[in-house]
Amino acid sequence: MINSSAFLRRCLPAVRSTTSASLTFVRHESNTRRHTKRLRMPPHPDFKTRPTTDSPSLTYILRNPPAAAPSVFITPTLFLPKDDPRRALQAAAGRTNGTPKKPKLPPPVTEIKEKKYHLTPTDFSRMRSLRKSNPNVWTRGKLAEEFGTSRFFAGMIAEADDKRKEKMWAKMEKVKERWGPRRRNARIDRARRREGWGGADGY
Repeated sequence: MINSSAFLRRCLPAVRSTTSASLTFVRHESNTRRHTKRLRMPPHPDFKTRPTTDSPSLTYILRNPPAAAPSVFITPTLFLPKDDPRRALQAAAGRTNGTPKKPKLPPPVTEIKEKKYHLTPTDFSRMRSLRKSNPNVWTRGKLAEEFGTSRFFAGMIAEADDKRKEKMWAKMEKVKERWGPRRRNARIDRARRREGWGGADGY
């Protein structure tokens, strides 16, 4: 049996000495040296130079792709050794340099419209004459629908005169008068961003 009073008499002086002084945790030199030694790791063998007969100190190309699902085609054929069995698998799948010869792309989100080059100089002159005769009727949309082209192309070929432009700008100013502060500020910010396109603002 352990005498509890004798045990407490032996422990109380040690407890008083530890509580009176502030506790500080200090890493000993042995622990610091041990941690430093473990963190001092040598470079990976793949990052070292492979001496060759032609160039003893020339480094080789290292391809280290990110972590992904394992696949035979993840490494291009250019980086595979000549005796690698993956070359035969890629050749059987009809691939060259790790990419298929005829890739299957996903279907387009919107319908792809092929460009048409069906207009002749005679059509251009007719578009300009129609636009000049009655610009209120033969607008860009009307001309684009008549000649089977885009509104941008119709406006580029048959540009409106100055009188028509002034009328449209006046109409646009009346529309802007009905804008609220939120839309007006948004349009001002958009114009400022457009002015900075191409690094014009120095950024």
